Amino acid sequence: MIRHLTLALLCLAMTTACSSAGSNTGKTPGDGAASGTDAPGVRQVVPGQPIDMVPGDRVGLPDHSTLRYVEVESDSRCPPGVQCIQAGEARLQFELTRAGAAAERAVVVSGKPTPTRLGAWNLHLLALDFSDAPKATLRIDGAP
Repeated sequence: MIRHLTLALLCLAMTTACSSAGSNTGKTPGDGAASGTDAPGVRQVVPGQPIDMVPGDRVGLPDHSTLRYVEVESDSRCPPGVQCIQAGEARLQFELTRAGAAAERAVVVSGKPTPTRLGAWNLHLLALDFSDAPKATLRIDGAP
């Protein structure tokens, strides 16, 4: 009896894990909603505070626009543990969508000392890891 109960619980746990893993498309719930920070499940950015994003992530900004980390366009950075002649750079694409407006894209380049302006926002790339879907740590500030 205990063996059957254990097996039933294991099957239930695996079914739950598989159904939630199968529904994870790398998007945040609410991605299909119109742009704006009112979409459920969209993380909100606090200007000046670091935020981690992976390709496909979408975050809400205080002006009700959304920012999406589209992709890593190119990456020629020197991997950890390898001696390289040049450090290289990574180029990341981001997309800003404001209510009622066409999406704007910008490329953020690693190692660049000045922020990248996108709409009313400045994007500062603080860190970028070397995983298959590189996690970018950004600081987003209002443009002066």
